[in-house]
Amino acid sequence: MSRGYLGNLASNPAYAGSTKDWYVTLVQSSCYWYDLIVNPPDFVDTKDSISSQLKHLRARVEQTLEKRFIYFFASRVKVRFDTTRPPKYSFWKKWLVITLLVGRDRKRHTIKIKFCGPDGCPITPRVEVSERFIRITHSDNVSETFSVHDFLQAFDIGMGIATQVHYVGITKDPAVRPLSRKHRGITDTLYNVSNEENDFFVFINLFKVLSNANNDACGLHFVVANSMIDEIPTKEEGLIVESALIAYFDCASQHLNREKERALLSNQLASLAEEHKIESVSVHLEMKSPNEYFVFGSGAAPAALSHSFLYRHINGNVEVERFASEGELRARLEKPHDA
Repeated sequence: MSRGYLGNLASNPAYAGSTKDWYVTLVQSSCYWYDLIVNPPDFVDTKDSISSQLKHLRARVEQTLEKRFIYFFASRVKVRFDTTRPPKYSFWKKWLVITLLVGRDRKRHTIKIKFCGPDGCPITPRVEVSERFIRITHSDNVSETFSVHDFLQAFDIGMGIATQVHYVGITKDPAVRPLSRKHRGITDTLYNVSNEENDFFVFINLFKVLSNANNDACGLHFVVANSMIDEIPTKEEGLIVESALIAYFDCASQHLNREKERALLSNQLASLAEEHKIESVSVHLEMKSPNEYFVFGSGAAPAALSHSFLYRHINGNVEVERFASEGELRARLEKPHDA
């Protein structure tokens, strides 16, 4: 299946004459700890592993409905394993007790997890930690090693920490630009945000763009992915999604180009409305199976698991509406466009 395989629909008079809204949703998001890119451990080349994963991801996307990748450069309060207090199992219930160090002040935080075998009974594999990594040894031939952040995600351990987005960007090749140490958005963030208090992350995101079209004259309603009809080409589609997210998070590291970015979004929305009758671009940002690492926020957007917002170009101005839930956004899209 290739991009635009239903391309004839875009030129169909019934569809082309419809009033449309774009509905943008998150398909997947992959989180990478930046420390593993710039400072890999001795025992494995994590940078090469991450790069390889992203190359395979790009190849899969290009073989199907080609898209651009939207990436976030973000921070979270630093977490490390406390090596002065080795993991231990509770005597009776066999809970594994692990001590973490949080933030600049390395405040101790204790967590508990339980390992169970196929029969549901508790098991007690050997567990060893360094500051950044944990190794769980099930047998002489079977062991698992996690970074501290992969461990917290894998076992869905909440720390009450939100992810702060500092930069929104776009790329065709996620294995190159987002991982580059020369990327200005990354270097500005590393300079302006405390690395004593925070760890840094790259989130590689894929979005689906649905065109919701109504032709009252024909009594027809269309819901179709833009990638299937290629009404808006790949690069332009990605740039519009990027612009909407840049405006929404309004990151301090991107304020230098704020007026330029706002003018670009205004022109994009005006062009969609005038040339394609696409009256609004709405975004619902939420992982289907989230953990705490996907609680996104910024100085302009309060941290939340779910973000829903809508942009329109009205009388030469960009108007934004924010919603408390996806349900509220969907209800808004059902209203007339001039409401």
